[in-house]
Amino acid sequence: MKKLLLGSALLLAFSQVSANEGPKWDSLSIGYQDVDLSGVDVSGFTFSGSKLVNDNVFVFGNVSMNSDTVGGIDFDLDTTTLGVGYRHGISDKTDFFGSLSYEKLEVEASGRGLSDSADGNGYGLTVGLRSMVSDKVELLGSLGYIDIEDDSEAEFAVGAYYHFTDRFALGLNYSKIDELKTTGLSATLFF
Repeated sequence: MKKLLLGSALLLAFSQVSANEGPKWDSLSIGYQDVDLSGVDVSGFTFSGSKLVNDNVFVFGNVSMNSDTVGGIDFDLDTTTLGVGYRHGISDKTDFFGSLSYEKLEVEASGRGLSDSADGNGYGLTVGLRSMVSDKVELLGSLGYIDIEDDSEAEFAVGAYYHFTDRFALGLNYSKIDELKTTGLSATLFF
């Protein structure tokens, strides 16, 4: 009987989706992404996470590693983002957020006996909305500004997540910064 109760409690913990909750901010994600940089396509993996430190303030980070070989040239594009943000519930199901982040970008190309690389550091500012439009579907949209080595660009991002449970979702994302377009698929664990 105890095993049945314990099993039922665990099943409920991992399968219940609450209709009364807004977006969750404590998460870890892994994803696959395709990046188009001025006509050069690279793909790779991304790892990200966020954590509320109180009811409204959160910290977040993201690392992506992308590479491909095009015409005998190896391309690598790696990014790192670390930041802090503030969220405010504007309804039971929708949060407005703003964030400030440290940004690092590294690009390398090598092949045919030649090699070149560049990297830069800077900051990002982002505002956006996250909303649970149904019990299982979350949509997000954001606008941002990124400045790396005094080169600044606007950023536009959208995403949709399907929450299979309170603790697991799959997502599809798209972002555009000038000629850098990223499409990604992610798996997210909430805690």
